[in-house]
Amino acid sequence: MNLNEKRRIFNFFLLVIPTGVIFFIGFLLTMQWKYASDELAQKWNDHLSFFIPIFLLWLVLYYGFGLLNLWTFTQFCKRFSSLCLVTVVNFILAVLAFYLQPELLLTPRRFLLVLTLLIFLGSLMWQFLIRKISPLLVRHRILLLDLETESIEIKKELQKNDRLSGIQFTTITSLELQQKPESFFKTWEGCILVLPQSSTLSQPVLEILSNIHSYGISFLKFDEFYEDLFRRIDTSHLSKLWFLENIQRTRKGFYPTIKRLIDFCFGLMIALVLVITFPVVAILIKLTSRGPIFFKQPRLSTNGKSILIYK
Repeated sequence: MNLNEKRRIFNFFLLVIPTGVIFFIGFLLTMQWKYASDELAQKWNDHLSFFIPIFLLWLVLYYGFGLLNLWTFTQFCKRFSSLCLVTVVNFILAVLAFYLQPELLLTPRRFLLVLTLLIFLGSLMWQFLIRKISPLLVRHRILLLDLETESIEIKKELQKNDRLSGIQFTTITSLELQQKPESFFKTWEGCILVLPQSSTLSQPVLEILSNIHSYGISFLKFDEFYEDLFRRIDTSHLSKLWFLENIQRTRKGFYPTIKRLIDFCFGLMIALVLVITFPVVAILIKLTSRGPIFFKQPRLSTNGKSILIYK
């Protein structure tokens, strides 16, 4: 059994099936909360037949958002944000499905809200548990190409971080890569090969990488891999070119106008809410501070223009 098949089996039994069970348990608890015992048997079949297609769609969206992949358990923040986002999307789709019913036989109201909340909490707890035990069950294998110096830093980080104990690193040079037999790459089937960020690979190395791609080996640049793994940017490789590529000081199209309109509307709403407290705050400032009520300071705007702000 190759590594890809093992991963699919682990994903199925540790993520797909438990997620389906969480859906069903959430549905069962919501039914018991919503209906009395004498109504439960009568309502059960109607609700279950309606929710099965919705649950299947939710399961597909879980997969699309990367929540049914053990590799993403090393990226907790990204996984948590994906879970929150897919929960919102699932809720909206379920509401739409409710209103597409003929004659609105079932109404969402609090039922759907409670069900979505229970499934979110159940999924969150299960994923937190899997994140703790997945390093003991699945070892992620990483092959670093021409990254001997970077591998030292990565090993130091791994020693500080127990959640990454399930990741196995091996370094290899371009020369060693060309000397390896084909059987070597078969043993690394399904692994991730991390490429140098800025170096240019020779034509023979590129041909080898093209050939081993058929073994299910995926490729990542070092900066992307480092950010995914440790949830921060590798500052040792930053340059002025990186800032020029990733930081935009000018916005095109309607973005500046729309942003300014949104900022003005939200600022106005907040000001209307807090205007009642302003006199009290002003009095407290005068009683506890010798300075003026308003603080003024020059600041540079996005385009480098000097502006005066008031606090």
